[in-house]
Amino acid sequence: MKIVFVVHDLSLTGAPKIGLDMAAIMAEDHDVYLVSKKDGPLLDLAKEKNFKDVRILRTSHEYEQLSLSSRVACYHAYLEEIQPDYVYINSVASADWAPACRERGLSFALHGHEMSAEIKALAIAGIFKLSDAASANLIISASEECARDTRNELHLGERPIYNFGVGIDCAMVSQKAQAPFPKAVNILGSSLNWPDSDRKHRKLVAMCGVACKRKGSDLFWQLAKNCPDFDFLWIGPWDDEIAHRVNPALTLNKANRLNNLYWTNMLSNPYPALKASDLFMLSSREDPNPLVVPEAMSLGLPVCTFSDTGGSRVWTERFGFSMAGEVDLLRMENFLRRFFDQDHWTYSPSDLFLSEADIHKKTKRLLDKIQNSIA
Repeated sequence: MKIVFVVHDLSLTGAPKIGLDMAAIMAEDHDVYLVSKKDGPLLDLAKEKNFKDVRILRTSHEYEQLSLSSRVACYHAYLEEIQPDYVYINSVASADWAPACRERGLSFALHGHEMSAEIKALAIAGIFKLSDAASANLIISASEECARDTRNELHLGERPIYNFGVGIDCAMVSQKAQAPFPKAVNILGSSLNWPDSDRKHRKLVAMCGVACKRKGSDLFWQLAKNCPDFDFLWIGPWDDEIAHRVNPALTLNKANRLNNLYWTNMLSNPYPALKASDLFMLSSREDPNPLVVPEAMSLGLPVCTFSDTGGSRVWTERFGFSMAGEVDLLRMENFLRRFFDQDHWTYSPSDLFLSEADIHKKTKRLLDKIQNSIA
């Protein structure tokens, strides 16, 4: 089968990362053509995979002021060139591909990684039409919460949605975690050194992502302020060009210069920083099913999340620590203190976790669903 696999971006974020892994696994048995609406740091890695072609069609609404009809015309030209048997649309942010597929009579899948707020924002901005997205042969979700919101926003009624969840390459994560610890600094310019005997009595709490309100960077900052006896590490963009306009904690940190809060800014390899931490605390207010949760678990890092923030509860309810309700600063602080009051706590991923997190197995099962959807 000839498959066009569409990602909305080639950034080092969840949906593009998991999409690239899925596409590479599909390429083991099929001819896969990877296409993205925007360039990014994953492009070089994509070119190393066994794809028939890797193409950037610059149609991202974040940079290009193109009408929906102009974008659809661009996709028609690409599909006319490739002549695929199937199109896999890896996020609702790429649902503008749906009308081109529908008009050409092509079977296609839509994989929803977004929750309600993002889906609504994309629809209001004219990125796609609900009726086009809903015409997919197969609807896939990144979590039960994503499935619920996709069903509601696309008006799918009782139509079945396949919950793929998320998956990772555990061996790859483990191998990359062996690299040196990255540079991490605080607002005073001091570096977080690891390993370092001077730090042996200080615990390190990690969070990962682009610092913004949705990811709860302000909550993470407040947690660091309330717990000066611990160190806190934000792995990812904090005050660089990616995050400086969206991070509400920057103003807080300038007014109260915390010496126990460090950040790395953008990393191509976050895993050494994760591995060096003592606990991963998901501070997100809303997060569909963040890939970093199983990644951290695969490295033996205990993880704490809140059940009402998104799909990460499917991991932490069984393999970590899941607190009921929405993210709450006081409960995070109480958990940290109770957790680190223990003399010793170790975690290693179970065989059940490793099996359920295996993206190779999950993608092979998904390919069977795809075949059935076009049979």
